[in-house]
Amino acid sequence: MDSAIEVRYAGVVVGRATQVKDWTGGGAFIGFTEPLPTGTSIELRGENIAQPARVEEVLESSDASVAGMRVSFVTSSAAVAPAAAPVAAPPSPSAAPAAPPPAAAPPPASASSSSPSPPPAPSPPEAAPPQQPQQPGGGKRKRRR
Repeated sequence: MDSAIEVRYAGVVVGRATQVKDWTGGGAFIGFTEPLPTGTSIELRGENIAQPARVEEVLESSDASVAGMRVSFVTSSAAVAPAAAPVAAPPSPSAAPAAPPPAAAPPPASASSSSPSPPPAPSPPEAAPPQQPQQPGGGKRKRRR
């Protein structure tokens, strides 16, 4: 292909490719210095061309003549649909966090009390006094005489 092809993502031009190789009915290789991630839906536009595609393979290289992305042509409805996301593996039983300990049962109400009183609220933990920043030399100043 002799003319430049616009590479569009979400309707925005993200670059132009002058190197297009292996253009077939199913896809092409687009020479692109900053290829988009695999699975990205794009649109290729040029003279008499408006082709939805999906990035299938990425080839990154410091050599601009080698870098690019292999795309497969898709129908308009398939271009809108996102690529299938990888499914996360279920957590293994050995990695499952331990269950929290059961709450302590309230003490039995005494028979002498007519109405049960609620248990005393736990006291908050004691806060440590704030630490003063230490001066070089152990925090002590030397006196000049």
